[in-house]
Amino acid sequence: PSGLAGPSIWEIVQVPPELVATQIEAFLELIRTFHLAHAFATARLAPLGITPPQFGMLVILSTSPKGIDQDEVRRRLLCSRPNLSGLADRLVRAGAVARDFHTKDRRRRVLAGGCDLPELPP
Repeated sequence: PSGLAGPSIWEIVQVPPELVATQIEAFLELIRTFHLAHAFATARLAPLGITPPQFGMLVILSTSPKGIDQDEVRRRLLCSRPNLSGLADRLVRAGAVARDFHTKDRRRRVLAGGCDLPELPP
């Protein structure tokens, strides 16, 4: 396709040709590991009625009883602003998280809540 000419990613990051296959295999293994861990977490959290991203937000918020800036939560969860907004909306509707305006900047939002979750089943 046009527009894709130029150096490969491996040339840009200066990976020797003999290591390219190894790098690709390692990257694919990382992706497979992520999928296995995500499936495991999803199955373990399903009885609690929450998803891995919801659990992540609840754990982050449990570290700060006074609340955390919504953008900081987004950075810690490594997600986009729209995804975080939807995630926060669902947890606010469920009553697990409170969202309020920042005391010094009304354009910013603060999330508060926590991880008052029962023990996970064995």
